[in-house]
Amino acid sequence: MITEVVPTVRGWIKIIGIKPNGERIVLVDKKNALVINAKKIIAQTLGQQSLFSINTVEVYKTGGLLASTSMIPTFPADEKVKFNGRFNETSFNDTLDEIRLTSTIGGQFSVVTGLSVLKNNTLQLEIEWLLTINDI
Repeated sequence: MITEVVPTVRGWIKIIGIKPNGERIVLVDKKNALVINAKKIIAQTLGQQSLFSINTVEVYKTGGLLASTSMIPTFPADEKVKFNGRFNETSFNDTLDEIRLTSTIGGQFSVVTGLSVLKNNTLQLEIEWLLTINDI
């Protein structure tokens, strides 16, 4: 018997501040939504269009790009992919209110708005973005 599976993709983001002494502080720990463009990125990637792979995280303030950094994928379970990236002390010095997980070619995959994360020039930000494929 064949069982039809209708998957959904759910996202979870953590932003961790790392102080000069190495102390780690969780600044954001919340679920997030995918944007409509995510379907195109998934389809293109499944069709072996590797240029559509998710590879970057961007941070914004009032719609203006503050900085971006590369994301490295790992696979903590069969149905999960976790993207990790880091902004060092000199990446930017401002308050971010939006963060986006993106594909350089495909555009936005996921967006989190309504944030208020202050990053000064002594703090590093570590980004963990977990995507889980669930059955409905």
